[in-house]
Amino acid sequence: MNTPTKRGFTVERLGAQQNILAYRFYDLTHPTVDAWAQSIKVEYGKWEHDCLRTMLDLRPAGGLIMPYAINAARPLAALRPELIGRLAIIVHSRLSAQIMSTAIRANLNTRRRRLIFADELTAIAWLLRND
Repeated sequence: MNTPTKRGFTVERLGAQQNILAYRFYDLTHPTVDAWAQSIKVEYGKWEHDCLRTMLDLRPAGGLIMPYAINAARPLAALRPELIGRLAIIVHSRLSAQIMSTAIRANLNTRRRRLIFADELTAIAWLLRND
């Protein structure tokens, strides 16, 4: 199921059990980031699986992640602390990967693993692992 929005991103559930929450960003403007933060609060609030598996595909946005988006994402990492999880972030450039890696290291979360990927298939395979 792909839910298009006018907010600069789409939301869909992936996997045979619909247990991956996938966001694809088409821009990273402040209104898009704000709408995404609200969306993820709702989605995480009603999450029924025992593991949060989230994919953020930043490639269609075509740009670099900005501090505004990083700051908006920090408090979201604390949602549903009772659940373990994985976050896959897909980027298209080395610079984007370096920026995201720095942001991830600065926001320690022992319950959720986070990795940067260059392609969706590898990201999904990692999200579905149970190790």
